[in-house]
Amino acid sequence: MPRPNLLNLFSWTDFEERVLEVFRAALVLLGQEPDLPRSEDPLNRRLLVCLRRANLSLRQQRRGLPSPVLYECVMQPVADDVQLNQFLWTRPDFTWGVHDDLAERWEWASLFYHIECKRLGVPSSATWILNRKYTENGIRRFEDPAHGYGHGFPSGVMVGYMQTMTPDEILVEVNVHATNAGFPALTCSADWTPRGVTDLDTHRFTRRISPTQFQLHHLWMDLQHHNFATSGVPTMPQRKRRPRPKKKPQTPTG
Repeated sequence: MPRPNLLNLFSWTDFEERVLEVFRAALVLLGQEPDLPRSEDPLNRRLLVCLRRANLSLRQQRRGLPSPVLYECVMQPVADDVQLNQFLWTRPDFTWGVHDDLAERWEWASLFYHIECKRLGVPSSATWILNRKYTENGIRRFEDPAHGYGHGFPSGVMVGYMQTMTPDEILVEVNVHATNAGFPALTCSADWTPRGVTDLDTHRFTRRISPTQFQLHHLWMDLQHHNFATSGVPTMPQRKRRPRPKKKPQTPTG
């Protein structure tokens, strides 16, 4: 017997709007930084700092969220799911959780919002096609039961870091891979925002996890004006090894 959907959609919509507002503000802060790493993981860590800054600023205006954003946190199971441990090994780039005081039952009082980030532009190597990875390692993870991003909730967010190519060229290539994978094409009915955030139209599709009808928001940040560092990941200095003392030769006894 299917469980009743007790999610408070009013609370979820308000929660989602606040998450999106913080991410838009944080991405603008990210774009204002003088130097940025090129790779995804260090970019995400820099975005994490911007998210904390943006949320505090919004909280001081009585907006934002009272809970902290979590970086690469393992998936949290839905309380009454029969497969509690199914997704506990997967890690969305960001998770934002909040407690819904208006929930009718405890099972739906904990809300979790998942955000996945991907680079966009020319391939970084012959085998790592960024605009294809946006679907394969991004959109697909909100649909695939093996990852289950957004499981139990009606929407989520993809962040795109536009590093090279024009936005229109990126959108065309992303849509080739998205439609080949069985997803609807992404559309952008607004003008692109130079050096800023562009909200693509809401992406709706049917998926293999609950709820089956899902909405994915896409926030694309224009970072093409940056001269990216090759890594951005601090490296630990090599430790000098002390020479081992030579063993004294053993003298025969007796």
